[in-house]
Amino acid sequence: MLLVKDNFLPSDSPILKSLKDKATWQHGFHMEHPETLSEWWDGKEKPSNIWELLIQEMCAGSKSNCFEYWINILDKNKTLSWHQDKDEHVYTTTGVTNYADLSLVYYGYPHVIKGGYIELAQETDVGDYDYNFKDTERIRPVYNRLVVFQPSRFHRVMPIELGIRYGFQVNVWYNTPQKFIDVKKEKTNEQS
Repeated sequence: MLLVKDNFLPSDSPILKSLKDKATWQHGFHMEHPETLSEWWDGKEKPSNIWELLIQEMCAGSKSNCFEYWINILDKNKTLSWHQDKDEHVYTTTGVTNYADLSLVYYGYPHVIKGGYIELAQETDVGDYDYNFKDTERIRPVYNRLVVFQPSRFHRVMPIELGIRYGFQVNVWYNTPQKFIDVKKEKTNEQS
């Protein structure tokens, strides 16, 4: 499954206007748990930042139990190699692979870049130990484009030749991952 939606937000969207500000991306969000490299939102609480408002737009009508989200700002010196979107906590502690239910990438900053495409292996292609895949699809990082795909597909960001690539990533989880449960417990304990 692959969905590409251009002009995702209307041009007069207040969210899109905020995302045009580079500072919004550079300062990202206050990461309460920096060791996780991502933030979590259950979708039931009121959005607390621009990113959760964006998730609300991206996942309208979703019956998800939680959303994991983060920002990637990449350039020719910082890339993202082949991977799958999974519960990293469970994978590193048990070796078991639990995939997210959906992966979303949104380009909300009007970056000017050469390269930096998302490259996705075909769903049935597991490649080899050197990540050599027989057939791939490439999606250009176009401003105001939303890309949705199966998290079990191996994917990467292709090399960037020029410019800086701004991307907002969301993993949609229908079954709440243990890490999210742990983060919620920590927040509750901190508030007590």
